[in-house]
Amino acid sequence: EWNDGDKNATRTITVTADATYTATFKVQTEKYYTITTEVTPAGAGTVTGGGKYAENVIITLKATANSGYEFVKWSDGSTSASRDIKVTRDETYTAEFQVKVEKPKYVIVVKVDDPSHGSVKGGGTYEEGSIIEIEAMPAEGWKFLKWSDEVTSAKRQITVTQNDLFIAYFIEDKPDITYYNVSVVSSDPSKGSVMINPAEGPYAENSVVMIVAIPNEGFRFDQWNDGDQNIARSITVTGDAIYVANFKAIGEGLENIFETETDKARKVMIDGVIYIIKGDKMYNVLGAEVKM
Repeated sequence: EWNDGDKNATRTITVTADATYTATFKVQTEKYYTITTEVTPAGAGTVTGGGKYAENVIITLKATANSGYEFVKWSDGSTSASRDIKVTRDETYTAEFQVKVEKPKYVIVVKVDDPSHGSVKGGGTYEEGSIIEIEAMPAEGWKFLKWSDEVTSAKRQITVTQNDLFIAYFIEDKPDITYYNVSVVSSDPSKGSVMINPAEGPYAENSVVMIVAIPNEGFRFDQWNDGDQNIARSITVTGDAIYVANFKAIGEGLENIFETETDKARKVMIDGVIYIIKGDKMYNVLGAEVKM
């Protein structure tokens, strides 16, 4: 240090009077190393962080490209423009730059098949090779199905290589449907038959099916196995079920509303449709009269 206590090895003095400045030195016990930085090609950029440092100090080197250039790597292979190094010896670090090549730009369009089903984000203009993220967001009551390129991830990354269009498709978000088996049988096919509409099951939960009992000649419908006495009835499907139609001979027990001993019924099929004829009247399988 100087005799006036100043510790700057190089300093500026404003002369105001006669003066003597004495520099005091001491034996250096710490090791110091020089970190040299260079740029190639010349004028392509700048580097900060070089200098003389004590051993084991951590310093930061930063390479900054000038206009028209881009950083490539350091002479030791590192590709980080800004990096930390530990000083252990005299060393030279050269920042390598190259002329920046303008990459083509492409337009990425992201849209929905129907705006009322949802929305999207992520479209725009990007340089070739850019990695961008697009996302499809369903509206209430809808759920994402797929993109137009068949990808089923609502949120995804794409690499820009050309002008492109991505369409998001949505479907209604309906709860899972449970299906049940419902069957209808006759307790005695010699006395009568049965029908169910729709004819083919299984049936969706809470759907409605129609079941009909059709007595043979000389017989009448009595009741179903659950006690219901309607010859034709609607069933709301809530689980697996079997409905058995029971028949009795005419005159056995109470008379059926459609049949008496003097007004026998018979079934006929006309153009593939079953009708029930009682006396001089004809009814459909629901019991409604139809004109003959």
